[in-house]
Amino acid sequence: MHVVDARSDNAEQSAMKGGLAGMQRRVGALLLSLCLAATVACAERAQPIERGRLASPDGRVDAVLVEWPSNALSDPAFGMVLVAHSESLPATIQTQVSCPSLSLAGMRWLDALTIQVQYPKGATIYSFHNHWNAPPAAGEDLHEIEVLLVRQ
Repeated sequence: MHVVDARSDNAEQSAMKGGLAGMQRRVGALLLSLCLAATVACAERAQPIERGRLASPDGRVDAVLVEWPSNALSDPAFGMVLVAHSESLPATIQTQVSCPSLSLAGMRWLDALTIQVQYPKGATIYSFHNHWNAPPAAGEDLHEIEVLLVRQ
């Protein structure tokens, strides 16, 4: 005859529940750690990297292609910044155009005051500003650059 001891079954079930609860706590802590790491990685965007320059025909302005490096969770972002010729990128960058698929080959000056930026069909444009004022040289009028955005 087989006798079942209810007390030993309860002890085994309690041990299993305790082990399961411990595993759930460890998995929860791991997920929380991953979420925090992802948040920090997104918040600590790296400084932009200059990928190329295209001088205006009059030599006063440079169109600069910049890349913001990605982390493991996102693709790199690209932007076009206008700066006075040969100047380094400013500490605070305002892109004229930002899109994940910009390239130097898609940028061209139509004249000294107009730059055309092409982007591929279906690409997402994150931001676009169609005018930029170059710092005026001594004794010169305002040098306003127009940015034309064209789908390829």
